[in-house]
Amino acid sequence: MSVKSKAKFSHWNYFLVLEADLLEVSRFIEFAQDNYDSYSIENARLILLACSEVDKLCHKLCSNFSKRKKRIDITFYRETLNKHIPHIAYVKVEVPRYGLEIIPFDNWQKNISLDFWKAYNRIKHDITKHKEAAKLIHAINSIAALFILNLYYYRKKAEAGELGPPSILFYAEEAITGVGQSKFGITSFFKLK
Repeated sequence: MSVKSKAKFSHWNYFLVLEADLLEVSRFIEFAQDNYDSYSIENARLILLACSEVDKLCHKLCSNFSKRKKRIDITFYRETLNKHIPHIAYVKVEVPRYGLEIIPFDNWQKNISLDFWKAYNRIKHDITKHKEAAKLIHAINSIAALFILNLYYYRKKAEAGELGPPSILFYAEEAITGVGQSKFGITSFFKLK
């Protein structure tokens, strides 16, 4: 028996698993503004896992621009990515199924901490005391942020239309992708300004 192996996109595959879990949450909590403050253990789990992966991808992306070894944290990521990928703070992700438009890194436009990241830290350090931080909106934003970071991390594969299987919830707005969407939930042009 012969088995051929193709390129493996570990971070993209992990994103797809978290996205599927988020879709499962939507069976019980409608993705609507009235429910954004709903909190749960499942939201906490999604936030913890997504933000851990956001941390890894930010670190990997920043290592392309800086060789800094000390005090690598979200502030460093914000400063580095805002400098080298300044439009990241403006990238809009759509969730057509629920009529949502999300800009996960929008707080970086004002050089302030991300709301979902603050929630992540509260949950990570004491979920019992901060269970209300595990809001649906933070779960959605953290996974949308992971989607954006994956597009940057796998940029060449995304440009070639080889990043897949496709996202089932998220669509990247023109600010990151240029024009026209491919079958992978990203565009074949994937132009970064």
